[in-house]
Amino acid sequence: MNMEDYKLVERVQKMISADRPEFEWLNMVRDHGGMNMFQAGQSLQDVFGLDRREAKKVLLEWMEWVQKVDEDGTERRDGTHK
Repeated sequence: MNMEDYKLVERVQKMISADRPEFEWLNMVRDHGGMNMFQAGQSLQDVFGLDRREAKKVLLEWMEWVQKVDEDGTERRDGTHK
C-alpha cells in the first residue's frame, strides 16, 4: 500500500463513528469515486437487501451525517481539517 492508501483507510476509519455498515460502504464508494452518490440508493438495495424506502432513508441519514461531520470540523470530504 502506498501513502495515499493509508490515508484513505485512516479517513474511512475516522468517518465510521456510527458503527453502521451501510455508512462504511457509502464512505468507501464515495472515496473511490466510482459512482454518482445519487445512484447509491439502488446499490444499497442490491448490496444490503433493503427496499427502496429503506435505502433512501439510509442514504439521506448518511448524507446528513457526512454534512454534520464536515461542519464539526472533524473531517472534510477532501481530507483536510477546518
